[in-house]
This record gives sequence, structure tokens and C-alpha cells, in this order.
Amino acid sequence: MDGPLLKPWRCTPGSRVVFEFGNEPDLYPSENILGNPTADGEKSIRPGTYSWNDLVEEWRSYILAFQRDPITHAIPLVGPAYDSSNDWINLALGAFLDGVGTRNLAMATVHEYPTGTCSPEKAAEVSIPNMLSQRYIESDVYQVLTND
Repeated sequence: MDGPLLKPWRCTPGSRVVFEFGNEPDLYPSENILGNPTADGEKSIRPGTYSWNDLVEEWRSYILAFQRDPITHAIPLVGPAYDSSNDWINLALGAFLDGVGTRNLAMATVHEYPTGTCSPEKAAEVSIPNMLSQRYIESDVYQVLTND
């Protein structure tokens, strides 16, 4: 695994480079490969029976692969990048962290959408000054801490 993507990095502990696996795994059973709700006849990303235990098992294989590789073993892993619009932080985050082992995870990640969904009406609000404003920062922190 010494391809052009990793060659210039030569990551060391303490670097700001991390690997994040998955994208909103709480939505895997209900979405197709393009990230849209699965319609009749479409194949979803994961089976409808996909559970948090399945995610933990996938993560364990990723962790082992990265730890055993001489190039990637020092790159911190972060995740699971869940979608904060549902209640899984209260239902499954603890079990996920226990399952993958907090020593194997540099940081738990979440996708928070401070303006709501990506609608045209909200697009005008998305700017660097707005995202760094006190109002949005306080709102994001509150939503992540309270899942509200």
C-alpha cells in the first residue's frame, strides 16, 4: 500500500491526517449507493437487517488492516460519522465505542447540518462567516451534546 496517495504523507503520530470510515452508517440500510432513499428494485448499500453489531464487525476488520500495514499503522482512525438527525447517539454510540475499542479510535465523529438539509432556501445561509458565527457554533454544540 505504498501508492501515490500515501507516499507523500509518511504520517507520523500527532499528524493531522486521519482516516474516517463510512458516511452516516445509521442510514446504510435505507439508502442506495448514491445516498438516496432506496426505491423498489434498487440495491441498498447494506441489507435491511444491517445493525450496529454489523458496523462494529466491519470496523474491527478495518482497524486490523490499518494496524498491520507498515504505512497506515500510525494514522489515527476516526468515525463513525453518524447523522445526528436521529437518536442513535443515545441508542448505539456507547455500544459502538465499546465494540471497536476507544483505544482504536482517535475521535468519534458526527455529521451535523446547522442549516438543516441542503435545501435551496438554506443555501444562502451557508458561508464561512455564518458557519463560524457564535449563533451557529452554539447551535452545533448544543445539538451534538443534547441530540436535539
